[in-house]
Amino acid sequence: MVFSSGRLSRRHFAALTLLGLGGCGAFGPDDVACPPVSILPDAARLVRYADGNDLTDVLYEVTINRVTPVCQRSSKELLIDLALVLTARRGPALPEGNAEFSYFVAVTAADQQLLARQVFPVSMPLDSPGRRVQLTELVQPKIPLTEDQSQFSYRVFIGLVLTPDELRQNRGG
Repeated sequence: MVFSSGRLSRRHFAALTLLGLGGCGAFGPDDVACPPVSILPDAARLVRYADGNDLTDVLYEVTINRVTPVCQRSSKELLIDLALVLTARRGPALPEGNAEFSYFVAVTAADQQLLARQVFPVSMPLDSPGRRVQLTELVQPKIPLTEDQSQFSYRVFIGLVLTPDELRQNRGG
């Protein structure tokens, strides 16, 4: 399984989104419906603190807003174009700088066996406190297929890489 990634300009993301909304026939003869793609609810948000858990200690907050998948299938592989929209906001404890975090894309078989997982680091420059910054990432997993496999033999999961404390906070604990 191969992953590649990159950044999309707003124009390219808009074109990808419009194509995705247009239905399978808009792409070509090899385009197919995508396997289920999910943002993990417990890993969709990250609040990073300097010290403590007070609102004044927030360095930055990051969320995965949405994912737009577009799929193409050849006789040997399934190519998934995933456009991830990430939003970050600088908190009061970060005088200046970037939001430094990572997200992951994982592919499982229908029986939930993990087939591949890759982590992608991100550095988002943040402006004034409270102002939101948006970034679109493009990730392209290529999944090898055999003739008897369908694209629905797989599931794709996306989330932010969290510490155990950040995960507990997201789960309300």
